[in-house]
Amino acid sequence: MGALVAGVAHEVRNPLFSISATLDAFEARFGEKGGHRPYVSVLRGELDRLNQLMQDLLEYGRPSVLETSKGSIKDAVRQAVVSCATLANSAGVRIVERIDNGLSPVIMDRRRIIQVFHNLIANGIQHSRAGQTVTIDGSRGPENDNVWIECAVSDSGPGFASEEIPRIFEPFFTKRPGGTGLGLSIVHRIVEEHGGTVVAGNHPSGGAVVKVSFKGVEE
Repeated sequence: MGALVAGVAHEVRNPLFSISATLDAFEARFGEKGGHRPYVSVLRGELDRLNQLMQDLLEYGRPSVLETSKGSIKDAVRQAVVSCATLANSAGVRIVERIDNGLSPVIMDRRRIIQVFHNLIANGIQHSRAGQTVTIDGSRGPENDNVWIECAVSDSGPGFASEEIPRIFEPFFTKRPGGTGLGLSIVHRIVEEHGGTVVAGNHPSGGAVVKVSFKGVEE
C-alpha cells in the first residue's frame, strides 16, 4: 500500500508541475488584463492544496526505515516551532513551548520526530482563532521501570467531537475544509515506529490535546 500511494503521488506531481508552470506563463503574459485575477487566485489555491496532499501522501507512503541517533525532544520541538512560525504569524496565533530542561534523551530519527511536532503544532494553529494559543508541554512521565518523555500539544479551539476521537488517526479523516486528513495519520505512524504512543482528546479547560510519549534513555 505504501508503494502504491508513493507511486501515485509521484505520477500526479508531474502534471501538477506542468499546470503550475502554465499558470506562471499565463500570469506573465496577461497579468491583470481581462479580469483574470479571481480565477488565477482560485487555481493557485487549489494547486497549493493538491501539492500539500501529494507531499503528505509521499510522507505517508515512505518506507519505515529510521536513521536513529540519541537526541533531545526539546530541541526537536523548538525546530518544529520555528518551522511553524510563519503559519502562526499569518493566523495571529501564539505558540508557547514549555518543555522541561534536563529531560532524558530519546533514540530517534530527528527529521521524522520534528515532522511529528510540526504536524501537531500546525494542526493546532489551523483549529485556533486569532489571538489564541497553541501550547507544547513536555515532562518526564510517571516513574516506573522505564523512563518516558511525555509531550502534549494543546490548542484553544473547539476540540474534538466525542464521536471523532476514535477516528482521529485514520488516513483521510478530517473535518477541516481543505485538509488532507493525513497529518495525524503520519504522526501516529512515526510515533509507533519509534516505539512510542499517541492519544488524542480534549483539554479540561477546552480545546484539543494530542499527547505523545517516547521511551527515554538514561544517561
